[in-house]
Formats: sequence, structure tokens, C-alpha cells
Amino acid sequence: MSRPGRAFLPHACAKLACAAVLAGLGTGCDTDGDGAEPALVIRDARVWDGTGAPARDGITIVVRGDTIAAVGPVEEVDVPRGAEAVDADGLFVIPGLWDMHVHALWAPDVPSAVLPLLVAHGITGVRDMGGTLEVLRRARREVAAGAYIAPRIVAAGAIVDGPEPVHADVSIAVETAAEGVAAVDSLHAAGADFIKVYTLLPAEAFEAVARRAAELDLPVAGHVPAAVGPVRAAELGLRSVAHTMNELGGLCPRTQPAECDEVFGALREHGVWQDPVLAVERDWDAAAAARDPRMLYMPASLREYWLGGPGAPERDTVEARIAGPDPGPWRAFPPAADDPPEELWLTRAAHERGLRLLAGTDAGVPPSLPGWSLHEELRLLVEAGLYPEEALLAATRAPAEFLGIEDATGTIEVGKAADLVLLGGDPLRDIRATRQVVGVVLAGAYLGEAALDSVATAVRRQVARRGDPD
Repeated sequence: MSRPGRAFLPHACAKLACAAVLAGLGTGCDTDGDGAEPALVIRDARVWDGTGAPARDGITIVVRGDTIAAVGPVEEVDVPRGAEAVDADGLFVIPGLWDMHVHALWAPDVPSAVLPLLVAHGITGVRDMGGTLEVLRRARREVAAGAYIAPRIVAAGAIVDGPEPVHADVSIAVETAAEGVAAVDSLHAAGADFIKVYTLLPAEAFEAVARRAAELDLPVAGHVPAAVGPVRAAELGLRSVAHTMNELGGLCPRTQPAECDEVFGALREHGVWQDPVLAVERDWDAAAAARDPRMLYMPASLREYWLGGPGAPERDTVEARIAGPDPGPWRAFPPAADDPPEELWLTRAAHERGLRLLAGTDAGVPPSLPGWSLHEELRLLVEAGLYPEEALLAATRAPAEFLGIEDATGTIEVGKAADLVLLGGDPLRDIRATRQVVGVVLAGAYLGEAALDSVATAVRRQVARRGDPD
């Protein structure tokens, strides 16, 4: 997937490290004005580097600027004079996490709240699967200016769907082949990184979209159009499939394993990746969401979408709590639901048949809360049959390989981007340890627990102001 690799998806971390929101919080920012690249040292950690090697104890990581400069046993690594040092004894370090299915760019007040929250949960890269071009352009300007911290962003810009789109507010309606080509051309001109296709796109239009996207080196990903089917979609160049089931059914029926063999065989043969999106496959309970303290970190547009318009049950209570005192620790996770999604068996089938998996959550779509949901997705991938290491790979190295940027990120190696997560537990023993984020390195800028708390508090205060940033 070559297009998103351009300039390695810059997210202006050199600027964000000096942003006012992080002032005085130990980000590794060079404030001396001498132009020297700041050094950061993560000392004496247990490190899982994502390369396939086992986790190692007593490892020190040296970061120069936004790049990993050294990785090795603590006694063998030279520590630069004056470096910012983080004592990581007892901590577990992994590559920065990716959520390969988010919706953070569909309303003006969403990016400035959701994108920082993603970082606070250890997510240093995202694939946005459909919003609006206006919000995308605005978010890119704000992040480039250092207005708020954000992961690296790969974005579709808008969804390409049929003449009566499922989500009309974030879609381009397409009925004919000519309209499909025009949609791809407009998204390409606007700077979209890939083309997101959807369920109701007609077969002729999908073929035209796939051909034109290939000519422009734009990958095609998303739902399998019902009029096309998974096998034909794979033959035409669909690069990744979102969900194992969607509005019109699953990829194959459990009762017909031969059909599953055919479908997954075709996807594997054509190099199609699978994004199961298990975290969103739950029964939605708006009343329960209204009582969830995590909703107090969600911007007004998202709350409106999740909880309903004025007069909806619980709305007044939620708004009163938004304006009220701090709700307490933002890192809390509720108990796991006792109704595992039906899609677990399809995820297991895809994995057993050799499909490459990507961790994605549909963050922003009920009940997938941005940030928290990726850790739930990793847990569900393990429940579906993956080993914890395989689940971690689906959120680290695999996204980099899918995007064609594996030479720059995805693992902890010299010369790669300094995007790291420091954990308080061992996720190889219990995948739920990814929830214990005690530090994040984002393009070389270190955010410890105090900085992460500051990020969450800033989001909470912004939400409490109840207004569009304008």
C-alpha cells in the first residue's frame, strides 16, 4: 500500500512536543534553541520489539529526535550526555499501537478530542475509514500547527457508496461507472490516502472505482459491496475487508465450510487483509452508555450521535454530568461483556486459513469508544483464537506492512520511528496488560503518566465547554 508511505505520514510531532498543552511535562522538546536533536533514553525495560524475537529483559532504547538510535542490553548502550532518562525497570515496552478502523474526522469538534485520547491510550497511528474532506483538511492543518497531539493518520476522506448511501453525511453517492471514476478523482485531488468502498456500491461502479484507484496508486479498502461479493472484490483489487459481517450478512455461512474455504482462499490468494472489527459487534444500549463515565470525554457531536437528539432519555443527566466535577480516573475499563460477538468464529476461520489480520475497532461508532476500544479488540482477538503475540502484531507490525511503511515503523529497531508504548504489565501473558499504559513515546516526544493525565484532563475540559472549537 504505497501512497500512505509518502514522507512517512508526518504528524508534526516536532511541533507538538513544544505545544503549550504539554509545556513542562517532560516531552523531550529542545527548548535551548541550539537546534540539536534531543535525546531520550528508556532504560532497563523488558522489550517486545515486534520482529519475531522473544521479549528481552534489561534493554535500553535511545531516541534521537524522532528516531530510534540504539537498542540493546543496558550495559552495552551508551547513554548520551544530557539525555532525558526514563527508568523503565519493571515496565514492558512495545511498538506504538495502530487502530486500523476509526471514525474521527466526521464532525468539526471530534478530532481535537478523539485524536489526543487515542494517543493517551498508546495509539500512535490510525486509519480513518470515512469522514468528511472538510474535517480531514482542518484536522491536518491543526495537527501540523501543533494545536493538539494526534496519531499518524491515514485517511479515506469520505466513503464511496451506492446512490442511496448507508451513511449519506460522510459518503459520495455513486451509481454509474463514470460517477465512480469521478469520485476517485475527487478524493485523490483532495489528498485521500485510500478509497473506502461500502455495502451498496453497484458492481459496475465498484469495478470502475477499483480500476481508477489502481491507476492512481490508491488502495481500495472497506466493506464488500453486496452486488460484488468477496471473491470478485478480491479479484478486482480490494486490499482489506472491514468486518466479517455487515448490513447484508457475513462473508460466508458457518454451516457451509466449503464456501468459507473458497472465500478465504480467494482472499488469501489475492493478498486481501482482514479487519474483523470485533469491538463494535455488541448490542447497543444507549441508557447504559449515558451512565458510562467514559462518555464524559466524548465531544458533543459524538454524544449526540450515540445518545440521540434533544429530549432523548438520559440526555439531561448526561449534560449535567459533563458540566460537573471531574469523574475520576480516565483509565478505567468496565468488566468485559458476557456476550461474545458471533463474529468470533469467522475471525478464527480467517486466521486459521492464513489471512493477515489488522486490529481495528470502528472507534466512534456505538459501542466502540475511541481509545478504550482497541484494547478490547486485542482481547477479543485472543478470545477468537490468536495468541497474545499475534494480537499485538495485528496492531503493530502488521499495519506497517499493510501500509507499506514497514521500513519506517511497526517494530522497535534502530532507524525506525520512535513510537513506543510503556506498559505496567506483560501483554504476552495477559493481553489485557495493554490497558496499563504508563507512558507513550510519540515521534520521539515522551509523555509520562502526568502528561497523559494532562491530555485526558484537557479533553475533559474541552468537552465541558460544550462548543465547537470555532
